[in-house]
Amino acid sequence: MSLVPGRPTSIAIAPPCVAPAMGGLDLSRRHHATHRVALRIGDPGAGAIVCQAAVAILQTIAAQDGLTLEFAPWTGSAIREARHLNGSWDAVYAIDPPLHTGAAAADPYVSLRSIRAVPGARWCDRPPQTAGLDSRWLLAPPAARHDDDLRDRLALFACELADARRQRLLCVTDAHDPDGGAKAWKDTLAAAAVNVPGVLVETADVAAAALTIRTDPHHLDVILTTTARAALLAELCAGRFGCAGLDPLVQVDVSGWQPPIVTATAGVESEWLGAPYANPLGAIWAGALVLDCLGHHTAYARIMSAVDRALVGAARPFAIGGRATAADFSRAVREELQSEK
Repeated sequence: MSLVPGRPTSIAIAPPCVAPAMGGLDLSRRHHATHRVALRIGDPGAGAIVCQAAVAILQTIAAQDGLTLEFAPWTGSAIREARHLNGSWDAVYAIDPPLHTGAAAADPYVSLRSIRAVPGARWCDRPPQTAGLDSRWLLAPPAARHDDDLRDRLALFACELADARRQRLLCVTDAHDPDGGAKAWKDTLAAAAVNVPGVLVETADVAAAALTIRTDPHHLDVILTTTARAALLAELCAGRFGCAGLDPLVQVDVSGWQPPIVTATAGVESEWLGAPYANPLGAIWAGALVLDCLGHHTAYARIMSAVDRALVGAARPFAIGGRATAADFSRAVREELQSEK
């Protein structure tokens, strides 16, 4: 099957089914699972190359874990059209030209950024103790300030996401918020935490959260930002961990009715290095997040661990100071996955 949009392909259409959006249900415990993923490539050059590199890794781990992943091109002109794919697809996997990852999600989606430390990133002052860090930043849309129902759903989703991870949730409020929404968020989270009793919920002002990123990054796991000023901390954290410009953007419907959308970029390196040398890190990371969205948390962790080992080896992309093409790096990651067995 071709990964380039516009070419015909055939695929069986599944009956209506709702995929859990980063929920606590671990589908990897099932003996076998089939997932249909809509594939959108906005850049037919470098985007297609990094997508092929990522899909090869996904198929490798799917074969190891007894999963079936079916990919088919989706040529939607706008990401908001993904809401109409429910019932046919379990997730949307998109590779687009460089974009602003803090962009607001189209209703009913909210933005969720995954930020982790990138071994070997030389463009930041990240200390060695940040190795292996992986956090989730849930960016609350402005409408949540005045929409009690949306705020309730976001709070419950954040608690459930934290419960599926390390059971730690930090809500970043803004003392300078003109709407004075800090108390409303605290009350909402307290009510949501009753339904997820194992989660430790903390609140902090923007200044205190920024200090935590600098001095105690291991404390970060799931972070809910309540204002635009608080959401800027995600950019600060990405720069601190060395993943700025690489981290994919996950858009989720917190009610779970619409398929999650994971968007990565092929990077700007391909413009002067050539498409084969495009940085595949974002695409591979996004592909792993697709599995994480579908409940395969162990598969996500295995892929990212293999990526980390490949990055400190000989097959390093040009963007990280190496000489490997996207295909070379994909092969190295697959070899790391196969060596685990």
